[in-house]
Amino acid sequence: MPYSYTKHFNDYRRDRRKTLPKRNIYPTIINPISGNLITLEWEGQRRRLDKEVEIFRYKQAMIKKLIEVYKKEVIRLSKIIDQPLYICTDDNSRHAGSQKFWQHASKMKESLSSHIKKREAKYYSEDSSINGPCPWERRAEGTVWFSKPSTKIRAESKPFIMSCVKRWGDKEPYLFRIDIDSIDAQMKAIEEYREKVVEDTKDFKYFCKAYYYKGLNWMHTIGDLHDDNPYKQFRIDFEAEVQKVRYQKKRVEAKLDPLVESWNSYYCDEKNLEARQDELDKKYRYRVEREKEIRESLEQKRRVKRELKREQLIAEVEVEMKQWKDDIHSGKDTCGCTSSPNSEGVRALKKHYSTLEDATEGARNALLKSGLHLRPYKCPVKKKGRDGRHYKCGGYHLTKFEG
Repeated sequence: MPYSYTKHFNDYRRDRRKTLPKRNIYPTIINPISGNLITLEWEGQRRRLDKEVEIFRYKQAMIKKLIEVYKKEVIRLSKIIDQPLYICTDDNSRHAGSQKFWQHASKMKESLSSHIKKREAKYYSEDSSINGPCPWERRAEGTVWFSKPSTKIRAESKPFIMSCVKRWGDKEPYLFRIDIDSIDAQMKAIEEYREKVVEDTKDFKYFCKAYYYKGLNWMHTIGDLHDDNPYKQFRIDFEAEVQKVRYQKKRVEAKLDPLVESWNSYYCDEKNLEARQDELDKKYRYRVEREKEIRESLEQKRRVKRELKREQLIAEVEVEMKQWKDDIHSGKDTCGCTSSPNSEGVRALKKHYSTLEDATEGARNALLKSGLHLRPYKCPVKKKGRDGRHYKCGGYHLTKFEG
């Protein structure tokens, strides 16, 4: 549809601006991550600007701030995913990693390095009471040191006198007066200690496999852990929390991508607003003129419909009025015209003639028979039809001729 040029281009822009919201812009938004309020600032904020320019600069500042917030959140979540552990790096004075996430995922208040150090305390001697420092360095995974069981003789025990006596015919001397039961008890204690050491060593190996780290990440994956490892469930639960962070990162990125696209395509430069205004003016102009055409078309259709309905009504009323006239002309009905009252005040219905010829013939007969001078005149009776028009009966009456 071609545009009409009855109005200037700027007139359409002025009319379009009247459709914009009149409310003031509130210069704060809610941080979608922390829930705190963020105060926005844009150029000309304290001055009275064109409404479209003000809305553009407000959205420009809002999108820029939201992109900044979401990018920081993505970086934070990426660090947690890549380095989920929290360890001590310098004599318990400096730490690395996210403490909040570690405490939430591991249910531990202490760092991973402190937890491992406590677990290893009984396996690596730190005793310096002997000559010089401890000769045992920290062993690699699987190499552990255990304290020996106590071999001190209790006060209530009674030692037996032992002597080495060589009997005749024996090549080697043998122990004399030895308590065999005491030796069996010590052997049993040593065997129990051995079983405990083996079990504890196995548990410690499982612990090392599950908890040892490299940098800020685990040294071994969950797939490297044996199914019998009692610490494997801890790693599975921890990985489930890390997976939640991955899902959270995807949700944040899904919100960030449209904002970045909107910024790069439109809000990065205010010149895009000018081009957008021209496009909106053309659309508004087309919409206004199209609306005008549609209204005119609808009005034309309504007018045609009304005229058609009017014609149908008139045709129906004409049939009704023709029937009414026929009834009056045939004498089935009366028009209601009466003569002047007589001496007694009684009015008589006038005789109705359907045509002028009949009325003239009636006047001639009255003159011949009664010597009355009468003349015909049109019946003044009218009836209003359903179409609002008045219809005359079309008949004639006779009245006295004066002259």
